[in-house]
Amino acid sequence: MFSIVILAFSLSTDAFAVSLARGAGLKDVEWHKIIKTAALFGIMEMLAPCLGWVLGVIIGHYIAVIDHWVAFILLAGLGIKMMSEAITNKPLSPSAKKPETNFFVLFLTALGTSIDAFVIGLTLALVEAPILLSAAIIGFTTFFMSLAGLVLGRFITSTLGKIAEVAGGIILIGVGGHILLSHLGYL
Repeated sequence: MFSIVILAFSLSTDAFAVSLARGAGLKDVEWHKIIKTAALFGIMEMLAPCLGWVLGVIIGHYIAVIDHWVAFILLAGLGIKMMSEAITNKPLSPSAKKPETNFFVLFLTALGTSIDAFVIGLTLALVEAPILLSAAIIGFTTFFMSLAGLVLGRFITSTLGKIAEVAGGIILIGVGGHILLSHLGYL
């Protein structure tokens, strides 16, 4: 359970960073738009691991012997990607820079931030984690982190978002290492 909560916070860091950027462009706090945006991010982040989990269940028995290595490589790779994107100071996508309320733009942005949750879902299937509970925790965490980002973005620069992404990457690498070491009998 602790690992799932840590994963949820780690996964929500990219949605938090995008929400900070969106919040920075808000002129007024329009709660219905803020809640709609945070809900979309949360729902997408909740659905993505479920889809990844289905794929993991389908292919899991084919890779059962090396599943801990696959989980480690996926989580570590995702963590390194998150950290490198934050450290190299990549600019946020144009859709993230302005608080566009167009549903299609919001949907694409939420889809982009939930790709890592798809990979996590695949990993959750390999380690036989409870997907419905995991997806719910991930979705609600992302909702609240996005909500916080949208509100705080009006007052804080995007530096906090980059720090959150680096921290999220470190956490993902740590969880991947824990899975690997546990399956190898070191923990």
